[in-house]
Amino acid sequence: MEREIEDRASARAAQMFAEMQANGGVKVPELPSDVAPNGQVVTPFLVGGVKYLTRKDAAALLGIDLPALWIWTEKRQVLKKHKVGSHVYYEYDEVASIIHGNGRKEVSYEEQQ
Repeated sequence: MEREIEDRASARAAQMFAEMQANGGVKVPELPSDVAPNGQVVTPFLVGGVKYLTRKDAAALLGIDLPALWIWTEKRQVLKKHKVGSHVYYEYDEVASIIHGNGRKEVSYEEQQ
């Protein structure tokens, strides 16, 4: 029974691949990649026309670590997080605006008094 299910799944996958090739392949929108200060290439992903970053990618682009990102999100409210289940994502445009100096709020690396 299990082998039969695997065979049907493989046949369906092969059929779908053949259909994609016949239709010119899958068109995936090209998204610009950024290079973080540490040299890591970061590519946002697209959901409903909005570009998002994972926590690690957002922190890498900003040149900070994950605890600092948490402080910027929770304590200083510099960035707004978007939760999907237990996962946290950040809007690419918001992170980019902070990097380019036209963000919503002033970002300071010094401890607030």
